[in-house]
Amino acid sequence: MLRSFARHDVRNLAMSSCAAVVFILTAVLSDAQAQQQPQDLTVETQKAVAKLVEALKSENGEVRRRAMQSFQYDPVVKPETENPAIRSAVPVLIPALKDENWSVRFSAVWALRKTGSVSREVVEALSERVRDTDLNTAVAAATGLKLMGPPAAPAVPALIQSLKERNEDGTFAVPGLPEIRANRSSGGALRRAVIEALGNVGPAAKEALPELRKRLDDQGVSGMGNRAFSAKAIWQITGKADESLPVLIAALEKDQSAYAAEILGTMGPDAKSAAPALRKALESEISSTRLHAAVALPKVDAKEELRLSVITEILQDKNLGMRFYACEALWNLTGNPSQVVPTLITMLNEGKQGTVPVSLVIRLLGEIGPPAKAAVPAIKDILIRQPSSVSDAEVQKALSRIER
Repeated sequence: MLRSFARHDVRNLAMSSCAAVVFILTAVLSDAQAQQQPQDLTVETQKAVAKLVEALKSENGEVRRRAMQSFQYDPVVKPETENPAIRSAVPVLIPALKDENWSVRFSAVWALRKTGSVSREVVEALSERVRDTDLNTAVAAATGLKLMGPPAAPAVPALIQSLKERNEDGTFAVPGLPEIRANRSSGGALRRAVIEALGNVGPAAKEALPELRKRLDDQGVSGMGNRAFSAKAIWQITGKADESLPVLIAALEKDQSAYAAEILGTMGPDAKSAAPALRKALESEISSTRLHAAVALPKVDAKEELRLSVITEILQDKNLGMRFYACEALWNLTGNPSQVVPTLITMLNEGKQGTVPVSLVIRLLGEIGPPAKAAVPAIKDILIRQPSSVSDAEVQKALSRIER
């Protein structure tokens, strides 16, 4: 064996040794780079937070507004899971929620939401902003609580209070509270976000049931949505569908509510008795209702076939937003990119995404991965034609998934 080893080509052995050294050095460098990136992010976060702290000391509201808005969109402001160092910003952002400048408060809410923190301090701070005199800030705060789910339980009293003291147009119905400008659109959005937040908390929000049941009779511009989401919240809190189903079926049959169709799908087998109403909704003149009914049917009744023809037909819908949602549904349900990718490429090439942000189209193409390779030129072109519509980071993330 020793002789056999001695006869090995020394040159090959040397080359093998060099290759091993290169491999080891590459591994070490890669590990060093992996460690360096978090360190760099930590340093950048510390700098951004320190800069914000100084700016918020200014007595000039415009200085504070610009600083907070800049911080809101700073690349370091991302979920704690991706950037643990962003936790240092939370003690700075919470006091900013009480700034006299509504724009500072609004951006502070958004920045807090982006950190992904669900600490009790953040929940309580956002709870206070649900009562903000600026409706946009109140909506942003309620939406943040909605996205937290069960961890938002400490906010339940404040959310219930909002349902009691706010009119549909967002104004305060209780004497002695500040007078604010009525806005039915923002007021409706606030009420819906509050209702959804309570539902997402789940059983811990049972004290909200009396107020949610009142919303089952809501009328007006946002009435139908309020009724549907209140019915969903009651189901989420109680775990029982008997009280919610009649409301949702009525919304689907009388109002052709896409909300109702979607919620019934979320309820799954608990909503099996709604299958006839969902089948009828497949013929609705409203595209979104047809789409959600087609997706919901197999969820409520496993014996129902997936109506792919209903969904594929919507790929040609006049409403560009509906085309995107049909693409999303097709991909999620079938995993087949053959019709999805060409439709998304067309949307990017035409520069028309309707109410759908370009970032969502590109994100979906990224999720599809290598089968979306044909979309690469259109994705890259977006940065040239519509640079403000999507960040370079979002584009690169999608491309890395597609070209891997």
